[in-house]
Amino acid sequence: MKVLTDKNSVEFFFPNGQSYTVARFNTSQKQDFKIFTEDPTNGNKVDVTQANLSQN
Repeated sequence: MKVLTDKNSVEFFFPNGQSYTVARFNTSQKQDFKIFTEDPTNGNKVDVTQANLSQN
Protein backbone atom coordinates (compact mmCIF):
# COMPACT_ATOMS: atom_id res chain seq x y z
CA MET A 1 0.00 0.00 0.00
CA LYS A 2 1.20 3.52 -0.75
CA VAL A 3 0.07 6.51 1.31
CA LEU A 4 0.40 10.15 0.22
CA THR A 5 -0.39 12.90 2.71
CA ASP A 6 -0.37 16.66 2.97
CA LYS A 7 -2.16 19.16 5.20
CA ASN A 8 -5.41 18.74 3.22
CA SER A 9 -5.79 15.01 2.61
CA VAL A 10 -4.54 11.46 3.11
CA GLU A 11 -4.63 9.19 0.04
CA PHE A 12 -4.34 5.40 0.20
CA PHE A 13 -3.32 3.42 -2.91
CA PHE A 14 -3.72 -0.37 -2.78
CA PRO A 15 -1.92 -2.98 -4.93
CA ASN A 16 -5.24 -4.00 -6.55
CA GLY A 17 -5.63 -0.50 -8.07
CA GLN A 18 -8.19 0.87 -5.62
CA SER A 19 -7.57 4.23 -3.98
CA TYR A 20 -9.25 6.16 -1.19
CA THR A 21 -8.94 9.82 -0.21
CA VAL A 22 -9.74 11.15 3.26
CA ALA A 23 -10.08 14.87 3.99
CA ARG A 24 -7.64 16.14 6.55
CA PHE A 25 -8.10 19.28 8.62
CA ASN A 26 -4.71 20.39 9.92
CA THR A 27 -3.82 23.78 11.35
CA SER A 28 -0.06 23.18 11.45
CA GLN A 29 2.43 22.47 8.68
CA LYS A 30 3.80 19.43 10.57
CA GLN A 31 3.21 16.03 8.99
CA ASP A 32 2.15 13.67 11.76
CA PHE A 33 0.86 10.58 9.97
CA LYS A 34 1.20 7.53 12.27
CA ILE A 35 0.72 3.81 11.71
CA PHE A 36 -0.69 1.69 14.54
CA THR A 37 -0.99 -2.08 14.17
CA GLU A 38 -2.08 -5.03 16.27
CA ASP A 39 0.32 -7.90 15.68
CA PRO A 40 0.19 -10.62 18.34
CA THR A 41 2.53 -12.93 16.38
CA ASN A 42 5.08 -10.26 15.32
CA GLY A 43 4.55 -11.45 11.73
CA ASN A 44 3.76 -8.07 10.16
CA LYS A 45 6.41 -5.80 8.69
CA VAL A 46 6.03 -2.13 7.78
CA ASP A 47 8.59 -0.40 5.55
CA VAL A 48 8.26 3.38 5.58
CA THR A 49 9.82 5.61 2.93
CA GLN A 50 9.39 9.36 3.18
CA ALA A 51 9.77 11.74 0.25
CA ASN A 52 9.07 15.41 -0.29
CA LEU A 53 6.93 15.74 -3.42
CA SER A 54 6.45 19.51 -3.35
CA GLN A 55 7.20 21.40 -6.54
CA ASN A 56 8.37 24.68 -4.99
